[in-house]
Amino acid sequence: LDAAALDIFDLKVGSSEDRAAALANDIGMQDIDIGRLVRLRTMSLSSAGADCRDDLEAAMAIVAGGAADHVTKDQLGAWFDQHHNHFLPAELDAIVGVADKDQTGTLDRPQFVSLCRKLRRLRRAH
Repeated sequence: LDAAALDIFDLKVGSSEDRAAALANDIGMQDIDIGRLVRLRTMSLSSAGADCRDDLEAAMAIVAGGAADHVTKDQLGAWFDQHHNHFLPAELDAIVGVADKDQTGTLDRPQFVSLCRKLRRLRRAH
């Protein structure tokens, strides 16, 4: 057998880009209970491992369509749509509002990471 052929059966993520893509995919496809999401408390970033923060920041680049310092509500909505997770405008406003503490309608890097961490916590609790 060719050793390369066996690699397709290896279920470990091979690179940080793969981890970020998998994380973005998981979050994008997640069934979101907006009411529960709004009630989640924010936890400090220091409680997340450095790898997790790096992966979430890399996922932000995927959502934003490249290296960016913010994600717009339209970009977030398009990202969810690409993952067959369609939200009404009011639902998308509520999701963005969870992390958009300065009410600009966009999420900067810490706000995006905070939103993703809440979505991951919501998924684990479900």
